[in-house]
Amino acid sequence: MSEIKLNLFFMLSAALFFSTSLYGNSARRLVEEGNQAYHRMDYDPAAELYSKALEADSKATEALFNKANALYRKGALEGAADAWQQAAVQTRNRDLAARAKYNFGNARFGQGMDQKDKDPQQAIQRLGEGVDAWRQVLDLQPNNKNAAHNIELAKRTIQQIQEQIEKQQQAQQQQKEDLKEKLNQLKQQQENLAQENQQQQQSSQPNTEDLQNKQSQLNEQTRQTLDQMQQMQNQAAQQDSPSNQQ
Repeated sequence: MSEIKLNLFFMLSAALFFSTSLYGNSARRLVEEGNQAYHRMDYDPAAELYSKALEADSKATEALFNKANALYRKGALEGAADAWQQAAVQTRNRDLAARAKYNFGNARFGQGMDQKDKDPQQAIQRLGEGVDAWRQVLDLQPNNKNAAHNIELAKRTIQQIQEQIEKQQQAQQQQKEDLKEKLNQLKQQQENLAQENQQQQQSSQPNTEDLQNKQSQLNEQTRQTLDQMQQMQNQAAQQDSPSNQQ
């Protein structure tokens, strides 16, 4: 897979938004304090200060954008994505909207990469949401090369995951056919053993102990094969069921 290089717009310019904004002094002061905490890499206090700024002025979308950055830095991808999405919808600033949409796409990409092994279908959905977000960035900023690059990267990643899913399905189908063939062979061996048992019963010196050992081995092999087939059915059912993640 190609090396993943996604550039994030962080809050370095967000304070400049506030310096010319009409928001209240309280909200502006809290954002400035949040910015200071952010630069110290104190992301928990920074996120809290941005939240207080939003309490002081719910229209302070720059505070919401900065809060999303802080949440992202502390690893709270879902919270960051939600905050960026809200900021993009609420702000009237096209530049801030583009930045929020861009970062939302990055968050979705990160979630998709985290899920690609344990839930490939969910990963494809997340990556697709990232592509949609970056396309919206291009609607606002047609010359945004980073967004265009990320779209192509995500599309290649989606294709790779789809190819991986197809290979897994082919391998599972082959394994299923192999197990069916093995089960048929065991069935034939059971029938042959039953005939051998009848012949031994008619013999003057039947070797019942040997027949019992053979029967026990066949029963165990049959049980193991049926268990494997059941496990495959359970895995297939889990893959086909809707994901609980939102």
